[in-house]
Amino acid sequence: MARLCSAILFTTLLGAVATAGAQAPAQAKPQVISGCLHKTDSGTFELTNVSLPAGTGGAAAAAKTLPVIGMIPPTVAIRQFVDQKVEVAAVVKDSPTKPGTPAIEIVDATSLPANVQPVKPAGGSCK
Repeated sequence: MARLCSAILFTTLLGAVATAGAQAPAQAKPQVISGCLHKTDSGTFELTNVSLPAGTGGAAAAAKTLPVIGMIPPTVAIRQFVDQKVEVAAVVKDSPTKPGTPAIEIVDATSLPANVQPVKPAGGSCK
């Protein structure tokens, strides 16, 4: 009986560890990144003259231009901010087309606090 209880306990613990390991990693916390928003010749967007929050390290800290990757959330009217200096709530990730190259993914407004906008003007022109 003791062996059966031990076997059941072991199997239960092993299952819990396997389930925890299979879960997706936690999403990175969005940061406010400022720069000039531009539309590229290929129709994508990029942020130039980038300013990252203090404490951001790695390749992103050295980058002066970060491409915008992923789907632009439907709650974000990004086109109205082209050629303007903006602040974006975004997550810094590796570019899917150039591994090891940093890029940003703009966060959907529904996942942000009520007082934070995914994209907002920061004043000034970038032309």
